Amino acid sequence: MKSSMKIALAAFAVSSVLSMSAQAVEKNITVTASIDPTLNMLQADGTELPASVAMVYNPSIGLQPVTISTKIYSNTATKDVAISTLGTPALMNTTDSAQTIPLVVNYNGKPLSATATTLTAASIFTDKSGASVSMPLVISATNTGHATWTQGDYQGVVSLLLQQPTPVAP
Repeated sequence: MKSSMKIALAAFAVSSVLSMSAQAVEKNITVTASIDPTLNMLQADGTELPASVAMVYNPSIGLQPVTISTKIYSNTATKDVAISTLGTPALMNTTDSAQTIPLVVNYNGKPLSATATTLTAASIFTDKSGASVSMPLVISATNTGHATWTQGDYQGVVSLLLQQPTPVAP
């Protein structure tokens, strides 16, 4: 009996020491996703488009264009894709909003505007994978009068809208 009591006390002591020396930390990571189950534009390597890009200013010619190699991904690769800009893309001086620089956006060599440009399914989806061929998205400035632009930091947003319109029955 005495020996079983000693064993029980020893077990209790060991478990108490182990539970007191154990330390833990909990970490939580919030994961988010924006999902459109039918259509998306990503970089050609499958990563998300950059949230921001920097245009380089060259005093002799103005702002250098930014080119992003992209692909359109769709689960209905037999439908055409309509692409347009939302609003008029421009850079605005961050301290003087009256100072703006118009931007030009081209996709696969076609100028974009608020009026949708149609990319035919047959020309961009060359296989059944749902991924289009790689196409350049080019953002550039008109550079008209660049020598007279006001010094400072400029910022703007280029918003694109991609849709796969449902064909209208005749």
